[in-house]
Amino acid sequence: MQASVPSFSSTTGTTRALVLAVQPQLRSDAQHHASCQELEALAKTLGFEVVEVRSQKRTSASRDTYVGAGSLKDLADFLNGPGPDASVTKTWSRSDEAPVDLVLVNDTLSPKLQRRLERALDVEVIDRSGVILEIFERRARTRQARLEVEIARLRYELPRLRDDTTKRGRQGGGGRGEQGDTIVSLGKQRIRMRITTLEAELSGLQTAGHVRKRRRQDVFQVALVGYTNAGKSSLMRGLTGNEVLVEDQLFATLDTTVRQLSPVPSPPVVVADTVGFIQDLPHELVASFRSTLDEAGDADLLLLVLDASDSVWTSHLEVTSETLAELDIDPSRIQLVFNKCDRLDDDERAALLEGHPDAVLTSAHDRDALASLRQMILDVQERGLCEELVGLPHEHGALRAEVHAKARVLSEKHDAWGSVLHVLARPEHLERWHDLLAVDLSGATEVLESSWNHGFELDAAGDLSESGLLEAKD
Repeated sequence: MQASVPSFSSTTGTTRALVLAVQPQLRSDAQHHASCQELEALAKTLGFEVVEVRSQKRTSASRDTYVGAGSLKDLADFLNGPGPDASVTKTWSRSDEAPVDLVLVNDTLSPKLQRRLERALDVEVIDRSGVILEIFERRARTRQARLEVEIARLRYELPRLRDDTTKRGRQGGGGRGEQGDTIVSLGKQRIRMRITTLEAELSGLQTAGHVRKRRRQDVFQVALVGYTNAGKSSLMRGLTGNEVLVEDQLFATLDTTVRQLSPVPSPPVVVADTVGFIQDLPHELVASFRSTLDEAGDADLLLLVLDASDSVWTSHLEVTSETLAELDIDPSRIQLVFNKCDRLDDDERAALLEGHPDAVLTSAHDRDALASLRQMILDVQERGLCEELVGLPHEHGALRAEVHAKARVLSEKHDAWGSVLHVLARPEHLERWHDLLAVDLSGATEVLESSWNHGFELDAAGDLSESGLLEAKD
């Protein structure tokens, strides 16, 4: 089922939109202004031109007219001209080009209220949820993302069939004088069956995705999380050297992208760019949105990226932090990163550090700042590594290659028996290697244990010659 975004446009070739918003009593002017700006940015992402923003302060939005009845009439007069009983002369007719092609409402509307507004204004009305759903549909690339968005779209459209006057009437005979099912009920049945089919396919894809994630569990993982358009994709490109999609639009990418940190360190580090956060996410998309954050839940380090040049970054921090808390992510794994700091002056930078002394200030366009961010990642990784000696006979070439691939080898000594590697590695890797050596080298292990019991230990700094392999403890 397709979105309700209009296919028409003005004579200029651009779909013109008017934003209609209600500012609740408990929402500050700054928060409300940022929310309206956000909807304008969403509209721009769809290619719409917002020609006007109309806002009204109310205790809450009206269930019948959204804005007040008088404000709704004024808007209808603006869009369609005053009625025949009005004293003001009508300045244009419906045959002329209308001031706007559609109205975007900065809230999620009930199906009934959306229909009422469309009848009152005689123009298509799209609520905030509909706009976001359309963007998700256009941006989804992988099969899993497309399935999740289609399910969300169908759930969004399902209750809206109720007020569709073009689908009234009945079809088929129920027998014994029954009138049969209504076209609306048949349409809902088809939607529910389609959702069931899509969910079954999605479940299979998610299982395959879990297998791929398990393969990366033994690698240090970094996840970029934060508000949409905070510059996460730009940081991703700077940290990994890969060409990832970078656009100055909301939700430029929906699918989680995973790349290796570049230059590749030892042990390696992978970086995942997740979908951006946003206020008032449609509840139909919450499950889809959170599934894309699985990478964040599994990550060893989360970089919470904020646009330092955005005047409402504190609100963005609040939205992101609340969502991460709902996902039960350990706050100790979260590192605050202020991006786009090249747009700030020295006083503004100092103010950020004063309020958040543990934060990292960076810019995707500053090589030195990116290098500092990369070093911070490596420092965090190293805190989770253990320093040990691993003794390997020459016949274990495959295991030796694995050690070099997954550990940082600080030094290496060789003799006729084999090699001793002084390494920094993850605890799970060391445990696996010790288990393999305990099984395959039981004879050698017994000799080493016996030597230890007699007061000898392996000297990492010594030469593995007959005289230097073992050194007395006392």
